[in-house]
Amino acid sequence: MAFVIGFQLVLVGVCFYAFWRGGTPERLAGLAGLVAAAATIIVNLRTEAGSERLEVEVLIVDLVLLVFLVWLAVKANRFWPLWMTAAHGIAIAVHLAKAATPEIDWPVYTFFSKGSALAVLAILWLGTLRHRRRLRTHGSDPPWRRF
Repeated sequence: MAFVIGFQLVLVGVCFYAFWRGGTPERLAGLAGLVAAAATIIVNLRTEAGSERLEVEVLIVDLVLLVFLVWLAVKANRFWPLWMTAAHGIAIAVHLAKAATPEIDWPVYTFFSKGSALAVLAILWLGTLRHRRRLRTHGSDPPWRRF
């Protein structure tokens, strides 16, 4: 339970920082993270808490977030969304591994499916820091790629 509360505090702090100091891609990623976290909480309230089964509903939320992150990685004039998408892909891979091999230890499944979210938040924080640095250095930081 302490991990959940700590994660929620870090989530809110990083997303607030992205809204306050980030550009449009950082703000969108922060909003997507908050929406996905809220959806996961709602899903977990509706399902068996602590059951050692594949969390199909959480997998669906994570897949929707993955689609958004892929879109952001393609459109944004930033490198960090690629890393964020890859880090979130770990959570998807662990969900799929649990579906294919139900006997995977529950702590391993939980560690990688939940722990990858911390990497995603660290990447968003660093991406926002780099955005601020580019603004100071160059005076601008275009948010979107031109194709």
